[in-house]
Amino acid sequence: MSNNPNGVCLIGDVAEYAVTVIRQRCDGWNKELYRSSFRVAQDRLPDPSETACEAYLRRIISDFLQTEDGKRAYEATCHDFNWGDVETEIPDDFFSAYGVTHNTSEPGNDKFLCCGAISILVDQDELLGQSFYEEMS
Repeated sequence: MSNNPNGVCLIGDVAEYAVTVIRQRCDGWNKELYRSSFRVAQDRLPDPSETACEAYLRRIISDFLQTEDGKRAYEATCHDFNWGDVETEIPDDFFSAYGVTHNTSEPGNDKFLCCGAISILVDQDELLGQSFYEEMS
């Protein structure tokens, strides 16, 4: 943390994008919304668009599902690994290897040098591992 004489306090030394993943579930007239919150290091996302950010998160998810932990998570969800499982199954240390921080309610987790905000809308129930594992079969 560095303090500036003009009263501005900077947290950390890496600028990050604040990323909100809005997970939508539709069932007829019923709609449910869920939210996941991440920070992505600015240097990991040279194109700060919604499309590029979603593609980057999908790459991380795909990489996770190819690990032993990911294969176990895929099996544990009865081959129904979706965006809600990203929230609970992918460990923080896996995200951090990609310059991504999974925001939680821990104190201080909301203090960072923000260089922009990105929101993406996804289908909560989209099967994220199905195409990958079907190709392997």
